[in-house]
Amino acid sequence: MNKKMHEAKMIEGIKGDVIPRVVQKTVQGGKVLCFDEFQVTDVADALILQRLFTGLFDAGVVTVITSNRPPEDLYLNGIQRDRFLPFIDLLKVRRLSLPPHKNWAKRIIASHKILTDFV
Repeated sequence: MNKKMHEAKMIEGIKGDVIPRVVQKTVQGGKVLCFDEFQVTDVADALILQRLFTGLFDAGVVTVITSNRPPEDLYLNGIQRDRFLPFIDLLKVRRLSLPPHKNWAKRIIASHKILTDFV
């Protein structure tokens, strides 16, 4: 996402808010967006995530997010975390949580015979 934001500013010459353009370009690439081991450690990222994900959700994008911590613990003790809390609330409303299991991918593939027909 950071690369798309940079391209919108530097290559496309967009002045001001680039989030709508990033959302548009992301949707052009597909409607399912996956994040593996999702974590937030940077204050700048933390502050744009709510706007970015709201735009993605409004555009019909489905996200699949894995993380070693629940949404409530994302960006824990981060600078200006109070401004990040609305994003956590957004994730909590839009999520389906699965209990922790280290082999979810293998179990899903095995139970649905995904990819096994191509081996």
